[in-house]
Amino acid sequence: GRTGDEALPKALPITRNNEIGQLIHGFNHLLHQLAQRQQRLYEKSERFDEAQTISLTGSWALTMPGPQLESSNEMYRLLGLEPQSRPLLLQDLNEAVHPDDKAMVERAFQETLANRVPYNVVHRILTATGQLKWLRSRVVPEFDAAGNLIRTIGTAQDISEQKRVADALEQARRQMDSIIRNIPAMVFLKRA
Repeated sequence: GRTGDEALPKALPITRNNEIGQLIHGFNHLLHQLAQRQQRLYEKSERFDEAQTISLTGSWALTMPGPQLESSNEMYRLLGLEPQSRPLLLQDLNEAVHPDDKAMVERAFQETLANRVPYNVVHRILTATGQLKWLRSRVVPEFDAAGNLIRTIGTAQDISEQKRVADALEQARRQMDSIIRNIPAMVFLKRA
């Protein structure tokens, strides 16, 4: 597997014990520290990717003027795409939104921009493979001092399973209410 330090130059040999040798030693020391930091960053990135996979949460960022997103691997998977298989565009996110939810999502985004506040919306998507998923999407806009939108950062969490369970519980509750309403009242009388 990757270690995160493939791009670092190799340490230089110290052939003299003079100022040049001391400079090379200092360079090699800095190079070693950089390699350690790069390795820690790589490990944190791996843990972050694993956490997103476990929680079914993808993330993305769009720096204006766009349209290409910086997207996590899990964001690709949520959309039914192979991670990093191609550049992910804002258009891809918009096209994935279920047709019946497009107006709601667009309205939420426009309100976010107008009011300069984050949004939190539950909506459906159709993945590239045709699968229907429910997502909880959160978007945070960032503005410059002049009030211009400079960046949006978003997350999307697959809540399809929670939605299915909630719908099943609601259906069971309605069935129970119907049964109780239709039981003759005399069944509940108790003789003393």
